[in-house]
Amino acid sequence: MQNMNRFIKDYIENVDLERIKWIKLNSKELDSFFEENYLDKKNWEYILDDNASNLFPTILGMNYLNLDDPNNNKLSSFLIGIVDNNIDKKTVICATIYKEKYYIYNDQEVPVTYITTMEVNSYFRNKGVYKKMCEALIDFINPYQHIVTTKESQMGIKCNTFETLKRILISNGFKNRIFQDNNGLISSELHEVICFRQKVLKKY
Repeated sequence: MQNMNRFIKDYIENVDLERIKWIKLNSKELDSFFEENYLDKKNWEYILDDNASNLFPTILGMNYLNLDDPNNNKLSSFLIGIVDNNIDKKTVICATIYKEKYYIYNDQEVPVTYITTMEVNSYFRNKGVYKKMCEALIDFINPYQHIVTTKESQMGIKCNTFETLKRILISNGFKNRIFQDNNGLISSELHEVICFRQKVLKKY
């Protein structure tokens, strides 16, 4: 408990949410970021969240952005919102994990952007951070690809995260389709949109 109080004082208290910086990292860069900003080299331990429900160790306040998850592989990109904290390091405020070129169907030739998770640090929820992350995402994804997201969590359903993402992306000029993957059951509509359109384009 004593360590957790220190971690909160160092990483959470009085950070400025008006100064979020957005950076995109690959898995190796993310590992380096963790080592630089979340490794307490005095005690040689990472600043982890003991309350996270994930099977893998997660950094303070996060449930999906973790250290050892094999799903955080070379194919994933990581858009993280960071701020300066009280020990001259960076605190992760929120994160989107996504695959930039993802293929769902055997007959698919044009990839989609597949968003695996979007989360806000538990210490900064209900402060407008999620909307800021959705607004930032448009600058980091391919505007010419359709988007597919995983199914919303129970908290996501409660907060209407999928519809908020759609609304903000469209209002910021995104013109392609945005689908939600319901337990891996991708709709026939999505197949039609992705695969039929590419066949039509090949005729011309």
